[in-house]
Amino acid sequence: MATFHEVRFPTSISYGSSGGPGFSTRIIESDSGDETRIGRWAQARRKYNVAFGVKSHTDLATVRDFFLARRGPLYGFRYRDFHDCTSTATGVANELGGASLTNVDQVVVRVSDGGLVGNGIAKTFQLRKVYTSGSGSLTRTIVKPVVGTTIVALNGVSQPTGWNIDPSSGIITFTTAPGDGVVVSAGFEFDVPVRFGIEVDDAFLSNIDQFGHGSMQDIPLVEIKDISSVSDGGEYSFGGACEYAISGDLKLSLGTGRVVNVQALVVSLKVILPASAAGFPGAPQLYLTNDASGSQPFDVFDEDGSTFLVTLSVGTGIEAILTIDGSGLKRWMLL
Repeated sequence: MATFHEVRFPTSISYGSSGGPGFSTRIIESDSGDETRIGRWAQARRKYNVAFGVKSHTDLATVRDFFLARRGPLYGFRYRDFHDCTSTATGVANELGGASLTNVDQVVVRVSDGGLVGNGIAKTFQLRKVYTSGSGSLTRTIVKPVVGTTIVALNGVSQPTGWNIDPSSGIITFTTAPGDGVVVSAGFEFDVPVRFGIEVDDAFLSNIDQFGHGSMQDIPLVEIKDISSVSDGGEYSFGGACEYAISGDLKLSLGTGRVVNVQALVVSLKVILPASAAGFPGAPQLYLTNDASGSQPFDVFDEDGSTFLVTLSVGTGIEAILTIDGSGLKRWMLL
């Protein structure tokens, strides 16, 4: 069953709404004020409140019907973010005086391997937008281009034909693969894939203020993030709990559950954390406890089985999270 409707939220109502991008950052602060910051999301997630555009009974009916047709938050849909909806540097919509598109606004990448130029073989390229400030940058995959707005160039030369674009994925497919080393660029307008916020799942509350007028306090919309862009443990791909009564060393796996209770039946046993390659940096990843029903202490080791981390006495527990160290490698951190 499709979970996304290729329809745009009414722009007459979303115009003038508030919202924008945000991240999920965990900050662990010590008593001294030192802190460790853990970026749980590799990409920003955008949220909006479009209630400001509801002014009349007609507006209320339009939003109500749109909400019911999407089954509340069940089905996603398109949203026009007027302040960031084009490939230009500012991203501002033309309706607000934004700059015109050019076919060299953004360099697009090979779908097969993310390469920045043609290789004479690849025919499919993904739209994207790069945001840069100083030495920092963030690349955003564009999956909902607006039909009829995309323009393409090869090495800066306009290509009016020889390609097509899928408006539901943002993938350009060329009839003939661009040559080796050829820069493929594009200009485009795009929508944000969103859903209604869970806050309105229980009830879609509206007000009849006076004759001919109506309002809503909140109409929350939340960006739908493509799973391929998620690199954090905050959006779990595993869950549940498991229990072990062990008389030998135990190697854990993220697939067994997020909460692990262990009862060591003999002394001097190792519990080895899961392979870091299997998880995403973020927090929390794993809760490990020493079951309080008469078990022995056991030692917790890093995934290599040779690096000692901590001894868990009976009835105690730890939270294990994945972090990225200074060399870019994943490491377990215990809290």
